[in-house]
Amino acid sequence: MNLSDSIGLAIMTIILTFITNIVFKLIQNSTDFLVDKKKFRREHNFAQLKNLYLDLYGVVSQSEYLRYYSKRYRNIGYEFRAYPFFEIIERVNGEEIKNGITEFNKQQICETIIKKSQYASQELLKLAVAYRYVNHNYLKDHSKKRR
Repeated sequence: MNLSDSIGLAIMTIILTFITNIVFKLIQNSTDFLVDKKKFRREHNFAQLKNLYLDLYGVVSQSEYLRYYSKRYRNIGYEFRAYPFFEIIERVNGEEIKNGITEFNKQQICETIIKKSQYASQELLKLAVAYRYVNHNYLKDHSKKRR
């Protein structure tokens, strides 16, 4: 092997190493993006669970217990599609009593979702805003007319 062949082989080795490193870096950057995306989703889902859904769990579990109680002890089975949420309203002499149990209602769910909207999905947020609007403009007027 003479000098020109050695120089040609060295240049080819440099070019091949350079191209291999470029391809390796491109693949590494694309997989790093996917890893970062998965990490972001995992952290967002955990924050959503910790900051939004754990607060709503008490409200929803009370409603589900009322459904269970009525089915078990009163033999009244309420279908979920017909009655998705139960809330307790206590009245004494026509006045509503506010306590820890009666404050767990649909309005509180909506307010919690809206207050922590950075953790709510778009669909959940739209439902909460729509219920708050309907409750404010239609349901309260309807209940006043019945009295």
